[in-house]
Amino acid sequence: MCNVTAKSGAIVEEKNISLYGKTYITDYLGNLRFDISANSFFQVNSQQALVLYDKVAEFSDLTGSKLVVDAYCGTGSISLKLASMAKEVIGIEAVSQAVEDAKKNAEHNNIANVKFYAGRVEKVISSLSVDRVPDVVVLDPPRRGCEKEVIDSLIQMSIPKIVYVSCNPSTLARDLFYLSEGGYEILKVQPVDMFCHTGHCEVVVSLEKKH
Repeated sequence: MCNVTAKSGAIVEEKNISLYGKTYITDYLGNLRFDISANSFFQVNSQQALVLYDKVAEFSDLTGSKLVVDAYCGTGSISLKLASMAKEVIGIEAVSQAVEDAKKNAEHNNIANVKFYAGRVEKVISSLSVDRVPDVVVLDPPRRGCEKEVIDSLIQMSIPKIVYVSCNPSTLARDLFYLSEGGYEILKVQPVDMFCHTGHCEVVVSLEKKH
């Protein structure tokens, strides 16, 4: 695969040219299969990703009847992991190719109670509240963290439970401060070592709206 980048060095959504073989790779999380295109995000440590997503599922406290929004869903890894425990899962992702991958991955795994939307999280999530406010929102943003508009939308919608997955402690601290100021209580924090012998880890945080 050859990638043609912009002068800025950005890779996402730029042109890819297939030189040989498939235009995607296939990986597995447990019994779930994922086809992943060049512009789509996927955890590189599949074994620890299962540990991470099990913790997300635990913190989400799903009962089979809840509506879950998976923000920054990538190829749908968290969405498809949670689907069997939720009534419906809605994934939101700005990278259009990742959304196409997520839809195909749902089909591959015969999972019907998921929907994926391409667009900026702050715009798509606000439109969802017209029909029903989500019971749980999972946030798994890139290293820059959530846009302030996303945090403001969650606070305005009074989402009952938020599960935040972060790969950057500094932006996590910033966003948790905003959520705390907006009436959310931090219940649990769990780091997960995704890259052994390095200083990097993922962190899962459970928050609930104060009554």
